[in-house]
Amino acid sequence: MSKVQYFNYILISNFTFALIVNSIYVMVYKISNMSFQGSYGILILILIILSILEATLAGFLVAFFKDKRIGGVFIQAFILLSVSVGGAFFPVDKVGGKIIAVLSNIAPNTHIIKVFKAYMLENTMSSIFNSLMIMAIIAIVSYLISIIKVKVRWED
Repeated sequence: MSKVQYFNYILISNFTFALIVNSIYVMVYKISNMSFQGSYGILILILIILSILEATLAGFLVAFFKDKRIGGVFIQAFILLSVSVGGAFFPVDKVGGKIIAVLSNIAPNTHIIKVFKAYMLENTMSSIFNSLMIMAIIAIVSYLISIIKVKVRWED
C-alpha cells in the first residue's frame, strides 16, 4: 500500500466518523422539532460537504504532524483561532480590524455557521451556495496540500 493510499484511507475513516457524528447531531434536533426543519436534500448536501471539510482538515493535521501530541496542540490552537475570528466570542465587524475581518472570511466555521443559518432561515440552494462552495474549496485546497506533503515528506 502506498503512503498516498494509506493517507486516503485515513481520510475516508475521518469522513465516515464526521458524517455519523454530524448526522446524529442533526437528527436529534430534527426529531425533537427544535431545528433543521427544511429540505432533506439540502440538509444531506450540507452534511456531506461539512464532513468532507472536517475530514480534510483533520487529514491536513495528520499529514503535517505525525506525533499525536503535537497535532493535538495544533488542532486546539486552530479551533480556538477559528472560533475567535469566526465571530463566536465577539462581533468581528464591530471589534476586529482588517486582519481579523480577512481571517474571518477564510475561517471554516464562519462558513459553516452561514450555511446552517441560511438553511434554517431560507431553505434554498441559492442561499447556501456561496458558503458551501467556499467550504468545498477549503477542503480541496487542504487535501491537495496534504497530498503534496505526504508524497514529499512521509517515509516509506
